[in-house]
Amino acid sequence: MPAWSDNYAITSEGGGNKLDAVYKFINATLDPKWQARFIASSGNSGTLNYDQATTPEAKAQGLTKEALAGTLIPATREGDAFFSKMLFYQPVEDLQARLDAWNKFKLGLGG
Repeated sequence: MPAWSDNYAITSEGGGNKLDAVYKFINATLDPKWQARFIASSGNSGTLNYDQATTPEAKAQGLTKEALAGTLIPATREGDAFFSKMLFYQPVEDLQARLDAWNKFKLGLGG
């Protein structure tokens, strides 16, 4: 399956002059409580592993079994059997077609 990894970028015009604040923000978003709230509210898979995502603390942040089931986190327990099927950093054969499909998916318009 095609896969990607989101990231942050610190530009010289933006946060480059405020690195302490930027790193404080980045570190805050990696905190398990913040990640649990993020995953629960967005449906994204976040950075938590299954053990972190199923703690009482994560549940207190809204990360219920139902919310977790809609993410890839449970599947990651399969380890290499899961991750070996992902294809990272593959060139896009038709960027506009991918963008169109993604936008339809996000809007719930189907294929």
